[in-house]
Amino acid sequence: MKLSLIFLTLLLLTSCSITYFDSTQPMDVANSTKIPSEFQGYWSNNDEQLTINSTSFTFKDKISADRGKDSLAVIHRVISDSFVVKVKFPYCFFNIKTDSNWQVFTLIKTDSAIQVAIPSITVDNIKNTNLKIENELVGDDFNSYTYTKGKLTFEQFKQVLNNENERILLYYDGTLYTGDEVDETEGIEVIEKAEEN
Repeated sequence: MKLSLIFLTLLLLTSCSITYFDSTQPMDVANSTKIPSEFQGYWSNNDEQLTINSTSFTFKDKISADRGKDSLAVIHRVISDSFVVKVKFPYCFFNIKTDSNWQVFTLIKTDSAIQVAIPSITVDNIKNTNLKIENELVGDDFNSYTYTKGKLTFEQFKQVLNNENERILLYYDGTLYTGDEVDETEGIEVIEKAEEN
């Protein structure tokens, strides 16, 4: 499961900084049992596809390989104890648990698109909060990992999201997705598929 989330992070982010929280975020937004209809549907750009229904999401990323065969990364999650959704429109927070920590992916709804944003935690942008950096590591995969303790309010969390020019932009194609199955594209190898709880 941890490998799946790290892989998802690498796919979703243009940044090389991965933040882990000790609890779901933001603290003053209630958990939701459903993903709102405004976020549901099929969202894509040239590289990524995000399919959302009321209780789950599927993320796909085609990875071109030098070895001649493309691969498809597929991550699927259903709302559970390890996938917690919080909503304060136009924001939808996907809290995904890996081991004892949480990663947060924020969807920001615009007129015809969704921005996918992640927290970018620094000592400066959390100095007036109760969030503390517990540990920072640089992995052998050139990514940095920040482990935090504490909680952020909605307003504080918005302040630590990565810059707009570093976010992934996905467009709605008009398809409302109602199923929760994961389909595998013919001729493309699925290299990572997360376990469902």
